[in-house]
Amino acid sequence: MVNLHFVFSPRSVALSKLGRPDLSASDILRALSAGYPRENAHRLLLRLVKCREEQSDEQGVKDALKELEKSLKDSAVSSKKKNEIVTDARQSLLTVKRAKGQRSDTYLNLGSCATDPDPKCQEEEFFRTCLDIKEPSPDVPCASAALRMERDPVRGRYAVAAR
Repeated sequence: MVNLHFVFSPRSVALSKLGRPDLSASDILRALSAGYPRENAHRLLLRLVKCREEQSDEQGVKDALKELEKSLKDSAVSSKKKNEIVTDARQSLLTVKRAKGQRSDTYLNLGSCATDPDPKCQEEEFFRTCLDIKEPSPDVPCASAALRMERDPVRGRYAVAAR
C-alpha cells in the first residue's frame, strides 16, 4: 500500500513556492487525511496557516490555527518550540486582520500558556507578561513616551531613548 501522504506533503511545498497557496492547501488537507503522522502534523498545519494567510482567508487561518494547537499536544516538540510555532501562526492571523483593517483581539505574547486550552490561564499569562504603557509615544502609539523617533538620511528612521 502506498502512503499517499508522502506524495501530497512535498507537492504542497512545491505548489506553495510556485505561488499556488490554494492548491498547496488542498494537498496539505489530502496529506493529513491520507495518514500523515499525527506527531508531525503541526508542520503541515503551520504551512496550511501560511497558505490561508496568502489567500487572506481569515476564517481559514483561524480554523488551521485551532487544528495546529490541537496537533501540538500530540507532538514531542519542546514547550518553547510549541510557543514559537503558535506565536508564528498567530502572527499570520494578525497579518490577515491588518490587511482587512480590523482591530486585533489576538495576543501574541502568551508565554507558557500559549498551548494551554484554558482561557483563564491564557488571560493571566497575557496580563503578567504584557507591558503596561502609561504614557504612549506621540510618534508611535504602541510604544512608550520613553522612546523618541529620529530620522536620518543615512540611517533612516530609528528610535532613541528619550529619558
